Amino acid sequence: MHLIHEATVRQPDGIIEISLYIVNDKIRPYTYRLTSEWAAKRFEFYYKKGKGLHGCALAILNKFKIKED
Repeated sequence: MHLIHEATVRQPDGIIEISLYIVNDKIRPYTYRLTSEWAAKRFEFYYKKGKGLHGCALAILNKFKIKED
């Protein structure tokens, strides 16, 4: 499993949207919405370290995503 980062968009209301593709056997698009600038920077840190740490980057996104009802 690895990630392909498409875009990071910072909204004026403080929400950060990170769009990426998760590549397993298939390529699937996902968009994560965060309120934490720190979490977005940690994602970028782990993503840039390479495929071996893409799982850590995805864990950060899942932990800090905005829960939608």
